[in-house]
Amino acid sequence: MKLKNYLLLLLFISLLSSCFTLPSPYYKSYIGDYSAFTRKGIFVTESDYIKFDYIAIGSVMAEVGGGWTKNTVQEYVAPDLDTLFEKLANKLISQHANGIINLNIKLIPKDKNKVSSYDRYIVTGMAVHIKEDISHILK
Repeated sequence: MKLKNYLLLLLFISLLSSCFTLPSPYYKSYIGDYSAFTRKGIFVTESDYIKFDYIAIGSVMAEVGGGWTKNTVQEYVAPDLDTLFEKLANKLISQHANGIINLNIKLIPKDKNKVSSYDRYIVTGMAVHIKEDISHILK
């Protein structure tokens, strides 16, 4: 009886361990296109210092996440940073901001071992209103 239990336990452990795979090495590269901002007259910098006189409007926090389609065949759709930039630019304009400083973009990758996990981008910074004409810089 003990041998039978031992063999069942061994079989169970081997079945569980065969389902687990280690992640493969990978490379991802992306260049964010700031034209969603500059086309609308919004100055963008990743620096926390600018040489312009400005009024701080507020902190910027935005997030976009991937997800699964609800079609007959579920398919993972990665988060779209360009769409997030478009929506964020419109939000900045609605707040009378013409600049964003200290822009920080963070990718939080999905956990490949969890089905419910998804990639996310989190964008932070400070919305500002620059007092002087900056149109010559945006061209």
